[in-house]
Amino acid sequence: MSNDENSDRLSQGEIDEAWNIFVEEAEEHLGIIENALLTLEGNPDDAETVKQLFRSLHTVKGMAGLQGLGGLHRLSHKTEDVVGLVRGGGAAMETFMIDLLLEATDAIKTMVAESITSRTCPAPSEELLGRLENLCLQHQHQDQTASSSSSEADITEIFDPSESECAALDPD
Repeated sequence: MSNDENSDRLSQGEIDEAWNIFVEEAEEHLGIIENALLTLEGNPDDAETVKQLFRSLHTVKGMAGLQGLGGLHRLSHKTEDVVGLVRGGGAAMETFMIDLLLEATDAIKTMVAESITSRTCPAPSEELLGRLENLCLQHQHQDQTASSSSSEADITEIFDPSESECAALDPD
């Protein structure tokens, strides 16, 4: 093996160091996530807290992906998607949404704890993933329906025959 091939591989020390950073950062960001959700319970319109929540979920998701923790990455991603609905202005932070996000955060915390002890990741609850996904799909559907209704109203307004100049010329 050449030196170039060796330089592409991480030493066990580097792997351990990356793992320790993951553990420290994950615990820090989980604290931020929990605090943000508790803040949003009292003030669901706090845009800065929503941004902070999104950033911390994004960080946990990315770190999980780098460590090869697929289940944690997947759950963090779906949870981040829900927060993204609010962050992007497509949904209001509602009580049921905060409850679902708290449940997902508890599951993420459990997965992180199990990952820390075993360096492997348990599979996330398919039922929880499904509820997160359904919430996103509902809002996408509502956005599409609202957009479609808005477009139809705009077209009707623009092409309303009773308002057109041609209707005024028609003697019937």
